[in-house]
Amino acid sequence: MSPVAISIGVLVITIIMFMSGKFPFALPAAGACVILYMTGVLKASQAFAGFQNTNVILIFAMMIVTGGLNRTNFAAHVTKIAYRFGKSEHSIIICLYLIVGILSQFMNATVALAILMPIIYSMCDELEISPARIIFPVSIGALSWVGWFPVANGASAYGRYNGFLESLGASERLAIWDLWLGRLPAVILCTIFMLIWGWKLAPKAPSMPIQEAKGRSGDKKMLSPAKEKTAYMIFLMTTAGMLAGTLIHIDSWVVASLGAMAMCGFGILNDKEAFGAVNWNIIFLTAGSLGIANALSETGAAQLVGNWLQIAMGGITNPYLVGAVFFVVPFLLTQVMSNTAVDNVFTPLAIMVCMSLKINPAGVLCILRVAGSCSFFTPMASPAIAYVMPAGGYSVKDLAKMSWIPCMILGIVCVLFSMTIFPA
Repeated sequence: MSPVAISIGVLVITIIMFMSGKFPFALPAAGACVILYMTGVLKASQAFAGFQNTNVILIFAMMIVTGGLNRTNFAAHVTKIAYRFGKSEHSIIICLYLIVGILSQFMNATVALAILMPIIYSMCDELEISPARIIFPVSIGALSWVGWFPVANGASAYGRYNGFLESLGASERLAIWDLWLGRLPAVILCTIFMLIWGWKLAPKAPSMPIQEAKGRSGDKKMLSPAKEKTAYMIFLMTTAGMLAGTLIHIDSWVVASLGAMAMCGFGILNDKEAFGAVNWNIIFLTAGSLGIANALSETGAAQLVGNWLQIAMGGITNPYLVGAVFFVVPFLLTQVMSNTAVDNVFTPLAIMVCMSLKINPAGVLCILRVAGSCSFFTPMASPAIAYVMPAGGYSVKDLAKMSWIPCMILGIVCVLFSMTIFPA
C-alpha cells in the first residue's frame, strides 16, 4: 500500500474513532503516530515531532500557569462585583454575562460557570426568581466568549493552529491577535442581542426539576497572601510577555515556559500540582494530530485530500461559501461530539482546502473557533451544557429555543467578517 493511501486511511480511521465517542481522544491521535512509524510512512523523528513542537510546549506551559492562577481567589473576587450591579433580573444577567465572559478567558466554560453557580442560586433566592431565567443566558456568554482573547485557552488555540500551518507547509502564520479580531464583531453582536432581548427567551419556570449545582471552591487549598500576589504577578507578566512577544523578540512558548517555571519556583504549585494542572488528553491529542498532519504533508496526501474535499464541496471557490461550509459542518457535528475533536479533525482539512484555493487560512480558522463555541443545542455538545441543563431545569426544547438566534448571529457575522478581513 502506498504511503499516500496509508496516510489517508489513518486519517479516516482517526476521524471515525473521534466521532464514535468510545475512545479517549488521545488514543486515536497518538496511536496514529505509532502506526505511521510502524508502516514506514514517517521516520520516528517525523511521526513524534508534535511532542517537541514549540506550540505544544506553549500549550503545556500555559496549562501550568493557569493552574497556578486557579489556586488563587481571583475568580471569587471578580464575582463579588455582581452584587454591586443592582437587584433587577436584567441587571444581574448583564453583570454575570460579562463576568463569565472574562472568566472564560482564563479557564474553560464549565469551570467558569461552576464558580458562578452558587452566586446565581443565592441571587435568585434573594430576588425570588427562577434560576432558569439566569443560568442559560449566562452560559451563552461563557461559550461564545471562551478563549476569545489570546491568553490561556486562546493562546493554546493560536499555538495549535500555527503548529498545523507549519506541519502542512502553509506559508501563512497567525498573528497572536488574528483569532480575536476574526471573532470580534460576532461576539459583540451576540452579546448585545443577549443582553438586550435574547435573555428573555429563557423560561420563567424550569421545565424539569432543578438539580442544584454546588461550587468546588472548598476543594482548593488557599495560598498565603504573599503567594497569591505572586501568582497574580506571574500570570500578568506571562500574559503581557506573550502579547508583546513580537516587540521584545521572545517566542511565546519561551515566555509561557518561564511563567510555568515561576509558578513552581515560587511555590504556587508543587510538582504534583503542576503536572496535575496539565490536561494530558489535550497534549497527546494535539501532538498526535500534528503527526498526522506531517504524514499528509510529507506524502503529498495533503494536496490530494484538499482536492477531494474541494470536489465534494461542488467546486466551490468563493471564499465566503468556503467559510460557510467550514462553519455549518463543524457546527452540526459539535452538537453530538466534542468541539475539541471536531476542531482537530477539521483544522488540517480547512488548511489544505485554503492552500489549494490560495485562500488565507486565518479567516477559516476563526470560523472553526466560532463553530466550536456554538455548542448550545444538546447536552452532548459541551460539558458546560451538560452541567447547566439540570442546574437550570431545561429541556432539549428549551435549549433549542434559546440557542438558534445566537448561533445564527455568531455564524453569519463571523463568516462575512472573517472572510473579508482575511482575503485571498
